[in-house]
Amino acid sequence: MVAGGNPPRRPDQAMRSLTRGGAPAPAPNVFRQIIIVGPTGDLLVYNPAVAPGDLIASISAQKTVDSQGNVVLQGITSYGTADSSAVQINGIGVNWLATSGSPEFNEPVGSIFYEGTSNLWLFQPGDALGLGITDGTQAGSMIFLTASGDTTGNDDTARIAAAFALVPTVVLVPGNWFLASRIEVDTNQTIQGSYGAIIEPGSNFTDTYMAGLASPASTTRATFRDLFFSIDWAANTTAGTIGGVQIDNTGWTSPGGRNQQPDPAHVLQGIRIIRASGDSYHFDNKARELRVENCTQYDGLGFGFYLGDSAGAGSGCTDSHFSDCTSGQSALNGWEVLDANNHFTNCKGFGSGNNVQTGVFGSTEYNWHLSGSHCVNNVFAGCSGQQAGLHGWFLDSCSQCAIVGCDSDSNGSGDSVPTGYGFLVSDAVSCTITGCSGEQSITPGNQVYGIAVQNTNTGTYIAFNPCKGTGGTFTFLSGSGYYLLDAPTITDFTNFQEVRFGAIELYQGNSAPVTLGNGSHIGPDNSQGTYPFKTSGANQTGITLGAWPAGGGAIITLVNTDATHQIAFAAAGTSNVAGGAAVAILAQTSLVLVWESSTALWYPASPA
Repeated sequence: MVAGGNPPRRPDQAMRSLTRGGAPAPAPNVFRQIIIVGPTGDLLVYNPAVAPGDLIASISAQKTVDSQGNVVLQGITSYGTADSSAVQINGIGVNWLATSGSPEFNEPVGSIFYEGTSNLWLFQPGDALGLGITDGTQAGSMIFLTASGDTTGNDDTARIAAAFALVPTVVLVPGNWFLASRIEVDTNQTIQGSYGAIIEPGSNFTDTYMAGLASPASTTRATFRDLFFSIDWAANTTAGTIGGVQIDNTGWTSPGGRNQQPDPAHVLQGIRIIRASGDSYHFDNKARELRVENCTQYDGLGFGFYLGDSAGAGSGCTDSHFSDCTSGQSALNGWEVLDANNHFTNCKGFGSGNNVQTGVFGSTEYNWHLSGSHCVNNVFAGCSGQQAGLHGWFLDSCSQCAIVGCDSDSNGSGDSVPTGYGFLVSDAVSCTITGCSGEQSITPGNQVYGIAVQNTNTGTYIAFNPCKGTGGTFTFLSGSGYYLLDAPTITDFTNFQEVRFGAIELYQGNSAPVTLGNGSHIGPDNSQGTYPFKTSGANQTGITLGAWPAGGGAIITLVNTDATHQIAFAAAGTSNVAGGAAVAILAQTSLVLVWESSTALWYPASPA
């Protein structure tokens, strides 16, 4: 002792507990409180006011041995020596506890496992809880819960709620958990699972989702981590659907103040959902600045990931980030994106339309559906759409969306074998698809084209995409307004210094000569601009030329390769050629025609 008491210990002088091999553990890390809830609801508490030995003694008095010879207490294992003790929860390290001097709790540097065959206590380094605690961190209190075994869901639901009334972090240890209603997480609270903790709807489940927010109008920064929901297509007690996680901040307004942020900013990490009977993930109504990472769903009956727009009001799921997430087989679209300013990285959708419950693979679903006037300013990088019932990606009246370096393969996988596209672009405004790949490579699948366009796609750029199908890389269905620089066999502007195109659209190509008889029809399309033909052996009349299908203006060239015979058009109202029957193309000559959309007629320009 020195005057005034012993000086504080430096970290390198702090008391250290030992592994079995005698190596020192890291410097202690002070926790304010740890509460372990036993199988009958008894609380085993560690805090500075409780002697650590009392905690260990309380646990040790109730321990038992499982079928593998492990010392457990409903998932809690204890180990003590004269000078140090460790507490273990079914493979989850709760750290080292020094029992002499001031009570201190070390950071989670690893787990202690009792291995029944060797009868040895084994130390495994690493942050087994995944809490991200670093040396010197003072952690807030948390509760480790063990499952009650009550299959109605009443007990586990009540115990989780009671735990949140005491502490901000609740950890579910391995076991089968049953719910009667959703797990509700409030501001700055965390619900965390662990490997082997399976959460299911109990027989008394009355809710529509397994987890969500406690107070939609006020909850911020709620965290859902490492949870596994096994719903098995169950219905709630009113025969309604049961989804996975719902984030809905209806009525939320920014609390203001120096320590508040203007968005709810919830976090979802490492969540697994299987066989939801509703939407696996449902984000809507002011669900802003979400961070959704490493979350998956499989075999759901609703949407895989639903990003709503507040029923058309445009204040749904916005400004959020999704990374390394997967929507597996789902009866509806894998990713339904209706609102704005979201970012997606390394995410995947596959098997959309495949109803695993009924065994029916639908033929109208998409892996990625970017839909509606509020779907704007969304960015997708390194994402994948595979084996959708119909199309991999559907840009459906969205605006200012960028799809870069993504994949779309083997779509058109529905039972009816529909014509699938990697990407269908329809009424998109100022969007871009760049550097995307994919092909028809696995079964089921009937991806016929890599990219297809229809309707008016104003200011939309499609460029440098090797994505293809059995019929080619690109197909024109209808429309105009887009810019296409894609799927060329050769694009070589040798030594060009300037290339400009005005309002007239230029289409150039070639094909084998078509044989024309009296009254034959020539149908132009935007895949070629030169149309060679020959007669069937005599002068032919009454030829018709189809209207230009792509909108705007166009220039085409008709080439008569016949050595002796000519063709003449039908009347203007029939042939769509101004001048009608007076317009002829002599043997071995050509005629240039210009389409005028306002009069819907082709006008002869001059021989080529």
